[in-house]
Amino acid sequence: MSNELDFEKFVKDRKKPIVIMFIGVNGSGKTLCIAKIATMLKKMGFSSVMAAGDTFRAGAIEQLSIHAERVGVKIIKHGPGADPAAVAYDAIDHARAKHKDVVLLDTAGRVQTNINLMDEMAKIKRVAKPDLIIFVGDALSGNDAVDQAKRFNEVVGIDGVILTKVDTDAKGGSALSVAYTIAKPLLFIGVGQGYNDQVPFDPDWMINNIFGKEE
Repeated sequence: MSNELDFEKFVKDRKKPIVIMFIGVNGSGKTLCIAKIATMLKKMGFSSVMAAGDTFRAGAIEQLSIHAERVGVKIIKHGPGADPAAVAYDAIDHARAKHKDVVLLDTAGRVQTNINLMDEMAKIKRVAKPDLIIFVGDALSGNDAVDQAKRFNEVVGIDGVILTKVDTDAKGGSALSVAYTIAKPLLFIGVGQGYNDQVPFDPDWMINNIFGKEE
């Protein structure tokens, strides 16, 4: 399994603004994950802007807006049903104008079998030209997460994986399966609901967790 992506170094070295596109199915914890990344970037000394690219559900725009306010970052949003690629374009434009370091682009949580939504995601990628595409998977969904990751990887390509809800998954084995199946680095794991509850993936911790040796 590849684990060759140092997130902090990537952000530091890359030409700004860096565009990070988050993909995954509904309910995987994408919006909270984006807020956690914004919090982490702030601690590293980088500025960010969120893009509410999930225009499919009005609730998603509202949810991301609440997170943005709480973590103290700007959010670029259009109304429900708007073209998500246009939201991405505006957010990148804003980041350039205001010299923001990172654009955190949310996308509609979609089932990998929905062709139209998959095509739309490919369009967002063409417009946003993301530097990094992160698949957010739910550790509790087991083999489903593996199938989802494979399909998303075929359609847009995945550069890294974040697994959420690892704290509620007794074993965490699916986390390894997802990253292993698509041979992409597992960047972070979500271990709680707080904005600081996302930690870099540590193979030793995961092995101890799976084999029940965690203190």
